Amino acid sequence: MSEMRYTNWQVSEPNNAGAFDANLNWVTTALPEKCLQLCRGWQYYWNDALCEVPTCAICEVDIV
Repeated sequence: MSEMRYTNWQVSEPNNAGAFDANLNWVTTALPEKCLQLCRGWQYYWNDALCEVPTCAICEVDIV
């Protein structure tokens, strides 16, 4: 495994400010945003998100 170098953050992200759930409701909490979310409304730029809030997922797989 190697370090990932590619990034595609939305402007001012990551900001650890809270997140939208799968129904686009705003969720704020004291929990840190440790997951990544792709936002269609942001042309799929990255957003840091709460891992505890259900949303779409990206999984890492090895390609051989």
